[in-house]
Amino acid sequence: MTKHVLVARARTYPQYWRMVIVIAHRGARSLAPENTLVAARKAHEVGADMWETDVAVTADDYLILMHDDAMMRTTDVADKFPDRVPAPFSTYTLAEIRTLDTGSWFERDDPFDQVAAGAVPADELASYVGEKIPTLREAFELTLDLDWSLNLELKSQPPPQDAFDVVGAILALVDDVGLGPHHLLFSSARFSWLKMLKQRRPEFQVQGIVGLFDQDPMSFADPDFSLPTGTTIADFDGFIWTGSDLTVYHTDDPRVSGQIAFARDLMAAGAASWGSCWGLQLATQVGGGDVAVNPAGREWGIARGIELNDEARASAMFAGKPAVFDAFIMHLDEVTQLPQGTESLGGNAHTSIQAAIVEDGEGSFWVTQYHPEYNLHEMGRLIAARAEALVREGHFSDEESVSAYAADMMALYANPESEELRQRLGVGDDIIDPTIRETELRNWLKFIDSRTEESAR
Repeated sequence: MTKHVLVARARTYPQYWRMVIVIAHRGARSLAPENTLVAARKAHEVGADMWETDVAVTADDYLILMHDDAMMRTTDVADKFPDRVPAPFSTYTLAEIRTLDTGSWFERDDPFDQVAAGAVPADELASYVGEKIPTLREAFELTLDLDWSLNLELKSQPPPQDAFDVVGAILALVDDVGLGPHHLLFSSARFSWLKMLKQRRPEFQVQGIVGLFDQDPMSFADPDFSLPTGTTIADFDGFIWTGSDLTVYHTDDPRVSGQIAFARDLMAAGAASWGSCWGLQLATQVGGGDVAVNPAGREWGIARGIELNDEARASAMFAGKPAVFDAFIMHLDEVTQLPQGTESLGGNAHTSIQAAIVEDGEGSFWVTQYHPEYNLHEMGRLIAARAEALVREGHFSDEESVSAYAADMMALYANPESEELRQRLGVGDDIIDPTIRETELRNWLKFIDSRTEESAR
C-alpha cells in the first residue's frame, strides 16, 4: 500500500528533532481514566513527550476536556441525570459537569486490560473514584507546571454550541495562562480553524488531521486525490513522499500519473518535498530524468557502503552525516539519469544514484533511494512481508530463513546493545542510532523551518 503524509508544519522544538515522539493520547489512558489530570500526570511520569486531549464547550461557555458527546462511556451521567441522556455535554453547565464522576468506570471497564494485568496498583485505582472532568484552564496550568507539552485537538461542537468561537476562546485562555509555542500545539480536522490559528498566532504549530471524512485524502495514489477541503498547496510547509509498490514509468496507471501530476504542481508552486525510495524515482520522472529496472536486481534490507561525493559533503542535506554509511533499503528500480542540472550526491556498488536534490525555481525535492525514516523493527516487518519474493529472487533458501532474519532485526531493535545481533546482521551505529540514521530527514525539517521563517519576515 502506498502511504504518504502531508506535513502541515515542521517542528521547531529542539527536543523533538527525533523522528518519532511519544504522545499520550488522552493522557496515559491505559493506566488512568482518559482526559483527566491524573491521566496526564501518569503520562508525564512514564516518560511521554507530550499529551493529547480534546476540548469541549459547556452550555455556559466554559472549556473542558471531553471526547464523547454524550459522556455516558466515561462518566456516571446516566445515574446523575437519567432524564437527560444521551444529551451532549454542550447542554450541561460547568457546575453540572463537575458533579460527574469520571474515574469509577475505569476499573470496571478496564479498557486496555491493564488492571487485569496488574499494571495499575490498587491504591491508584481507589484514588480514581470521584475524579472530576477537568477544565481546559486546569490542563493548561498542569502542562505549564510540568514544563511539558500539550497537543490540543479542536473538534466541531454539538448543538447548541456548534457556532461557538472555539479558536477565539482558546487563544484568550492561552494568553491568560501564559502558554507559549513550546508548551502547546493545535491539531484539528477543521482546516479552516487551523488556518485561522496560523493567521492569528503564527508562532504556534498546527497539525491537520486527515482521513476522518470521505472528502479527505488517505493516499496520493488515489486517482481522486485532492488536498484536504479548504486548503491549497500554500497552506502546507512541506510534503513527504515515502515508499510505494508502484512503478513510476508505468504512466498509463492512474495511480502513477496522478502522483506525477501532483508532484509537478508542487514544483511549479515552489513547494518543498521530501522523498525516499519512490520519492527519488518520482522526482526524477517529474524533472525529465530516467528510471529503469536495476540490472543488479533487488537491493534489500541494508544498502551497504553508500559513499557521499563532494557535492553531498557541501550540501545542507548531509550536514553531520558520515561520508560512508549503511542505510535501510528495498527497491527493484533505479534512477539511470537524473534531470538536467541535478547532481548525484552519492551511491554504492549496487545503485550508483542513492540521493539527489531536484530543484526547479523555488520548488525542491530532497530525495534518497534508501529509507532514513525506517528502523530495524519496520525493516524487519517489511522483509518478512517480502518473504516470497526474496526467496524467488534467490536471496534466501526458504521463507523460514527470511523469518529468522527478520526476527533478528526486530530483536536488535528491542536490544540495540546486543553485540551478537550486531555482528550477525553486520550493522553498526549508522543503522541503529537515529541521530545518525535520520540525519537527512532532520536536515530537511530544518530547511523547512528556514523557508517558513524567511517567508514570515
